[in-house]
Amino acid sequence: MARAYQRYGKRRRQSPLALLKIPLFTLGVLGICAVFYVLIANPPERRQAVPATATPVALTETDPILGDPSAPVRFFLYCDLAGPECAKFHQEIEPKLREEFIDQGKVAIVFRNTPQNRLPAALPAAHAVMCANAQGKFWEMYAHLLENQRDWRRLNAQRQQEELSAVEQKFVEYATSLGLDTASFETCLQQKEFEEAIKEDIADARQANANGVYAFRINQRRAFAGFRNYDFVRDVIQEELK
Repeated sequence: MARAYQRYGKRRRQSPLALLKIPLFTLGVLGICAVFYVLIANPPERRQAVPATATPVALTETDPILGDPSAPVRFFLYCDLAGPECAKFHQEIEPKLREEFIDQGKVAIVFRNTPQNRLPAALPAAHAVMCANAQGKFWEMYAHLLENQRDWRRLNAQRQQEELSAVEQKFVEYATSLGLDTASFETCLQQKEFEEAIKEDIADARQANANGVYAFRINQRRAFAGFRNYDFVRDVIQEELK
């Protein structure tokens, strides 16, 4: 009887530990499930999209502006002119922005050059629009480049003995067709007169996390990289206008 009592007592002393195994196991399973839920519901690309601390976006003397500079919303457009996303923005988003917001004095587009290295023609294109901007025809050259992107984006951008490259010569043709002073435009391209301004645009894009060939930023909000449909763009603008 004493032995039975001792064995029973020993089992009684072990039972709390045994009972703890069940909740501990349950907590472990729940913890693993929670980790998987976070990973699935909040993937790396979404986690990276969490808004960073906003930093002021100041205008520069060379900034091309479409619309009223005093508009309550400034739409900073970071664009590689050789990228298809910018051509798509020009074709699909910009006309609607003009009609609904820009023509109403609510939004002004501020352009920033962000040429990437994947196509050599991208940097000369950035110079071309800025040289046109010096003659008051930025948006005309910008539109012409994007609407004729296939004709120049893969042309040779290498200069031969200080002569303009094939893509630069194409841009001179565009300048002539747009009524620019061709000699001044060619000199501007040749001497890369806006090299520092383009570098400043690229630095601003990096600071704003506006990476890639296309991004936009509304006032001092975070930058949105990658093409977004018009409903998305409109919602962000309307939120800013409230």
